[in-house]
Amino acid sequence: MVAEAEMIFEKSFTCPCCSQETLSPAVKSRYVVVTKTDTDFCSHFSGINPYFYEVVVCQHCGYAFTERCMEALNADQRATIKRIVNWDGKTFAGVRDHKKAVASFIAALYCQENIDARMSIRGGLCLKLAWLHRYIADTQQENRFLHMAYECFTDAYNNEVLGPKEEIHLLYLLGEIGHRLGKPLQECLKWFNKAIQHPRKDAYPLGTKMARERWQEIKWEQKNRSS
Repeated sequence: MVAEAEMIFEKSFTCPCCSQETLSPAVKSRYVVVTKTDTDFCSHFSGINPYFYEVVVCQHCGYAFTERCMEALNADQRATIKRIVNWDGKTFAGVRDHKKAVASFIAALYCQENIDARMSIRGGLCLKLAWLHRYIADTQQENRFLHMAYECFTDAYNNEVLGPKEEIHLLYLLGEIGHRLGKPLQECLKWFNKAIQHPRKDAYPLGTKMARERWQEIKWEQKNRSS
């Protein structure tokens, strides 16, 4: 049996804040085994969980980021990170357990909120935090972060310039997360309908197909409950 330490390697990144090279553990792809995927895209794994290693925490300045938010920070943002991050050299190197994985995502969310990162970026971090709490059946914290993701994604849909593929994906997630949070049925179906009827739906049939299937499943569930 392969030890978890042998399943990871050090990957090099250029920190968007201090511009120095920083190393962060990443999972070797051959050890990633997905056992199932939930309807909000949360994957479950047999063995090592690559989500635990998704956040990079700069070993020099403590700025926490993912590969989705690697744009270089401007002078004001760098000053903000220097002010808010009390970096004590705490390492996120090596094997990460669940607690350390959650801490890394909290650090990333804290950094991204304080530099006023796009809501779609922040929503993605909140969604991953919900998944991490789902793994340990902490429903209260899972729902807390799902609610935060829902608010972020709603803001992103209304205010960000998104490509059609990303927009359809976001609309699907809004319908799905809303359903998981117990939002009114019509509110959830509204989001799925927007994905199904998207002007570029023919260019991205997989996304619209998923939205249509989930729309039908939720309506069926509701019908069975009321019958």
